[in-house]
Amino acid sequence: MKKRKRAYSQATTTKLNPDSLHHGESDLPIPQKKDKPIEEKGYQGHQLLESSSDRLDSSYCIALKTEELGYGILRHLGGRREQIESHWGSNLSFPFIIAWFIEFHTFL
Repeated sequence: MKKRKRAYSQATTTKLNPDSLHHGESDLPIPQKKDKPIEEKGYQGHQLLESSSDRLDSSYCIALKTEELGYGILRHLGGRREQIESHWGSNLSFPFIIAWFIEFHTFL
């Protein structure tokens, strides 16, 4: 309890710098040891952000290439379907295909 009272009395009697831009700024020295780790953390954070941005850009390029490839495959399959439909006509019902498949395999 005494430690709390002493800490409170020291905190409330700290002299304030009247010329400071911030009214709550005191004349206490700012520890320099903490500044360097903060700068290092900032630099490390910047590097991490830059690395993440690079990976995100790379992933986006892969997604675009995959999408383009998918569209190419769909176009190709659509063309093949049109060829099959033009060859077989409107007989492309599921039972007809199954029957054709069975006949084809028994022929081999």
